[in-house]
Formats: sequence, C-alpha cells, structure tokens
Amino acid sequence: MKRTVWTEDGVELIEAEPDALRPGWARLRVAACGICGSDLHVWHMPASERGPCTPGHEICGTVEQGPAGLADALYAVEPYKSCGKCDACKRGEGPLCARMGLFGFQYHGGFAEYVDVPVERLHPVRGIDRSPLVALAEPTAVAVRGCNIGRFARGEQILVVGAGTIGLLSGLVARERGARVSITARYPHQANAAKALGLEPVGERELEEFTADAKPFCVIETVGGSGAALRQAIAATASGGRVVLLGISAEVTLNLMEVVGREVDLLGSLMYGDPEGRSEFAEGVRILEEHAAELEPLLTHEFPLVQVEDGFLAALDKNSGALKVSITA
Repeated sequence: MKRTVWTEDGVELIEAEPDALRPGWARLRVAACGICGSDLHVWHMPASERGPCTPGHEICGTVEQGPAGLADALYAVEPYKSCGKCDACKRGEGPLCARMGLFGFQYHGGFAEYVDVPVERLHPVRGIDRSPLVALAEPTAVAVRGCNIGRFARGEQILVVGAGTIGLLSGLVARERGARVSITARYPHQANAAKALGLEPVGERELEEFTADAKPFCVIETVGGSGAALRQAIAATASGGRVVLLGISAEVTLNLMEVVGREVDLLGSLMYGDPEGRSEFAEGVRILEEHAAELEPLLTHEFPLVQVEDGFLAALDKNSGALKVSITA
C-alpha cells in the first residue's frame, strides 16, 4: 500500500506492507484526511523530531477488513488509543492517559491508502457522502471540547482569536449554543467565511478598539505560534474571565502580572473526551451532520494522495486562500 512518511525536506509517498491487523481493530480504506495545523507544526520541526509514523489524524474511510457486524458506512475516526483503565480514562479523559497514543503521531495516520484503528473509535456519519466533509468531524470535536471548557452561557458575547478551520468551527459551535460570536480574521477569505457562518469578523488591528468598552468573559485562542495571539487573547479578556487555548504554541513570553492581576484563567484544551459519559466526538459528528451545508465552503482545496506534498505546500501558503486542505483517495 502507499503511505506518507516524513523526509528531511517534508513528506513523500512510499510503498509499504500493512501491519498485521490487531484484534478489535478495523482496517479502513481512507477516503479523505484533512491537513491540520498540528501537521504543519510538525513540518516545521527538525526532521529528527518528527517520528516515523505516517501523519494525518482527521480521517474518514470505509471498512476494508475487521470484525463482523460493522455497518457499511462512511466512518469518521476518533484518532486516539488509551489504556481504558487508569484514573484519567475512568473519568472519560482518555486523551490525558499516560499511555495515550494519537494517530498520525504514535500510530500510523491517514495520509495513506489504508489505516488501522480500534473499532470503538469508529463513528458512522449519516447523510453525508462527501468524504472531506466527513473528515471535518475531528476538528469539529476539537471545537466542541474548547467550547465545553469555555463554559459560556447562552446569549453571552464571546471572542474567537483566529479564523482558520478550528477558529471557524469553534465559532459555529458557540453560535449553535446561543452565544454571540466575534472572531478575529487576518485575511479577507477568512472574514468572508466567518460572515457566512453568522459570526462577526474583527480585523486583528481593530481588536483593541473593539474590546475597549466591553471585554468578553470567554476568549478561545486558536492560532498558537509565537505567542502574539495568546497575548492578544489575554488582553481582550475581561477581568475574572477565561482564555481557552486551542492553538499550538512553543515556548512563549507572557506578562503574568496581567494574568494574575486580573485573575484570568488560562485553560489548555488538548482534544475531545467523554466527560460524564458524553462523547464530545459524537457531539462533533452531530453538529457536522446538522450543519454540513454551512461547512462545505470551508473545504477549499483537495489533492489526491499521490500529490500529498502539494497539499501540504498549499496549506502552508498563506496566499493560497486555504481554509481546509484535504487529501483524498
């Protein structure tokens, strides 16, 4: 089969024999896999730190091989494996398990012809036959988790920093829960996408003026990077409010007096879980199914697997107009 590997300069496609299928797992024929900001983060890492696994964790596909009784459906993959026995797993916080492995990082991911996943991590998606759209279930679940941590009330004004895919999805989830959502947008195509989702775009340079009179109690930061967006998010948050971190940042410099002096909570959000027995990934699938038509415009670029490197380059190019770049079968 063909699968993607990291190279000194980026990625390339190789031929490889699939591993033996584990008991309780299914082999999927990958239909689509989205390129995530975390994949681009790994691209920029030194080659020695990238690891040997095939990247890609926004996965959907059909069952090629596995236990009997699996429905003939297009499945979204909840892309992690945890031990199921530790305190974190018992609380429904599997991603916090010390033995958690993420597909695309500790397990081979979806930029391949086939991927093996635990059966319990398969979520059938109904009423959608566009595979890149089904693959949006994973980032939608990330947005669900971020909004849960944000704990905002219906009718409350919130701010999302960053109008990439995660930011736009966070805005949609917050809007569905009755919040009034403003979102910072750096590029015109991001602002247009935000408006189409019923969100209020704010230029990054206008944010300070926008929040001068009334700062939101919940800000969801989705950019990451060098820390500029996080500092912006903290400054925009009301005293006693909270900042949910969905963006991936390296070491950053913060003025902690601003955090302490105004009692701003900084809340990290790794990924979805099952708090109190409620699957945040399943909630993401539900939102995707109900809002598929609205989310279709986020799918700006598609590349076949044989052009996976071109897909990464399009996602990396800030002038490409990309929101979600998908690699398809």
